[in-house]
Amino acid sequence: MPESLPNLDGFLWDDVLDSLYSQANEFWEMDKPEVADALAELADSLAAHPPVARLRAEA
Repeated sequence: MPESLPNLDGFLWDDVLDSLYSQANEFWEMDKPEVADALAELADSLAAHPPVARLRAEA
């Protein structure tokens, strides 16, 4: 486990999540549903993560 976590404030979380969902859609169109589902689940988990949700609400 890392000694310190990266600073989450430096990310534009809406852009990060939009990019993940966009990439998931691209993989879905390439007939790779497993990858698409994994990316969408990652985006959903990040969006629900309390520090990320707080930063998005403050933006």
